Amino acid sequence: MSILAHQAEPEEKPIASPLATSKAVSGKKTVVLMFLFGTVLTSFLYFYWTAHTARFRSLQDAIAHEFEGSMPRVEGGQRKMHLELSPFLLRVTMKVKFDPTVNILQAEKHAKALTTFIQKYENVKQFDKLEYHFYQLNPEDKIKQKTLTYETKSLVIQ
Repeated sequence: MSILAHQAEPEEKPIASPLATSKAVSGKKTVVLMFLFGTVLTSFLYFYWTAHTARFRSLQDAIAHEFEGSMPRVEGGQRKMHLELSPFLLRVTMKVKFDPTVNILQAEKHAKALTTFIQKYENVKQFDKLEYHFYQLNPEDKIKQKTLTYETKSLVIQ
C-alpha cells in the first residue's frame, strides 16, 4: 500500500432540519396570501383614518372650499389622553401660497382669518389650543413650514 492511498471515510448523514421535513407552501398560495394580507392592512388603515378624521370632515371640506388649493387636514383631540395635563387641541395643517417662514405677519393674519372661519363650524372654546401648520411647497426645494399655536383662553372670539 502506498502512502498516497486514500481511505474512505464513513459517510455522515446530514441532519434534517425541521423546515426540510415540513410541507412547503406553493407559490400560488403565497401570492394569494400576500394580496389578502395587503387588502386587510389597507382596509384597516382606511377605516382607522376615516374614524380618526370623521368628526372634523365637514370643517376640513369647508376650509378646502374657502381657501382654494390649501389641501387642509384637520385633526383634534388629546395626544396623551392618560395624562390629565394633556391639552385638548384642534390642529389644522394646510398649504399656503406665501413663504410662512419669511412672511410671519401674513401667516398670523392667515391664522386669524382661519380662526374666524373655523368659529362658524366649531366652538373654538372647547379646545385648549389651536395649532396651525402652514407650509409652502416649492418644486425641487425643501418644504417651508411655520407652526403657530394659540391658547384659546387668550383669543378674542368675535
